[in-house]
Amino acid sequence: MNGGVILFGGRDLAANIICHSSKTMGDNKKHFTVAACDKLKDVEGFIEQNLNTSISLEALASVACMSPSHFGRRFKKSHGLAPSQYIIRRRIARAVFLLEKTELSVTDIGLEVGYQELSNFSKAFRKVMGTTPTQYRNKNRPIQKSSSSRR
Repeated sequence: MNGGVILFGGRDLAANIICHSSKTMGDNKKHFTVAACDKLKDVEGFIEQNLNTSISLEALASVACMSPSHFGRRFKKSHGLAPSQYIIRRRIARAVFLLEKTELSVTDIGLEVGYQELSNFSKAFRKVMGTTPTQYRNKNRPIQKSSSSRR
């Protein structure tokens, strides 16, 4: 710490800047601590590792060593989304990657990102992306030249 400013280096600079920036509400300034930022990073890692399972607020709060209500407030303040919305967006981001880069079926991708029902996966995907998973895949898959067209 140098005169009240925390200095960071390396690839996590942006995350540390966000975590350590002041949040001002009137005259009441609140600062995230280094420990709180580390705990929120642990939560992000937990979410990424468990996208294919049901993730409860209680489990996330436990990873962060906070009560569920305190964790929910802290997470929303630092990420701009409630934990449940963040999880949905991470699942959809993973699904987008799988739709673009793999030949897995839409059903298998839904299961891979934590949706037990295809209808729930499609509904969540459409809400975030504005299109169904199948439509997204058809529009965003690279065109592959077939070997039979070469002579």
